Amino acid sequence: MRATRVHLARTPIFTAKSMITKEELFVAGKVSRTHGVTGEWVCIGNTDVLDECPYIVLNMDGLFVPFFIASRRYQSDTAWLMQVEGVDNEQKAKNIVGKDVYLPLAWQEKAEQVSYAYFIGFDAFNEETCIGNIVDVNDQTENVLFCIETKNGVVMIPAVEAFIVDIDHKNKRIYFDLPIGLLTINE
Repeated sequence: MRATRVHLARTPIFTAKSMITKEELFVAGKVSRTHGVTGEWVCIGNTDVLDECPYIVLNMDGLFVPFFIASRRYQSDTAWLMQVEGVDNEQKAKNIVGKDVYLPLAWQEKAEQVSYAYFIGFDAFNEETCIGNIVDVNDQTENVLFCIETKNGVVMIPAVEAFIVDIDHKNKRIYFDLPIGLLTINE
């Protein structure tokens, strides 16, 4: 486990304009819960760019607002304990629990990995057959699962590199080579 505090330049990538739009952002993680009483919270994500970013963006009542990171440290390989400026007590931290953590698209290329939540909305294919749409990601267990809405209901597919054959970011498609029977295991 790595423990670090990062203090980076406060240079937002956004230019002076009216507002930040969702199209300029990608999902890099999610605020899962508060930690302590000083405004710290747990960010679940799997993108290395979270190590280096000076700020994150949160959707606050329909507006995408940047928050500068006051402190961060690893809790595990995919979880950070974070605190942002202006959030200095447990109640304020509770107001952001459950929110997606966004970063500018320009930083996505710098990321070695993207958050699993990035794939929500992608069409899922097993070989060349569309099996459905990724509607959620279950990261509450040790193994992260893609929740895929199919014509027969929701199926869960482990989010492991061994099953992923290709990713088409432009057309929002992810191609799997799944073991026989995995899609019908709950039938």
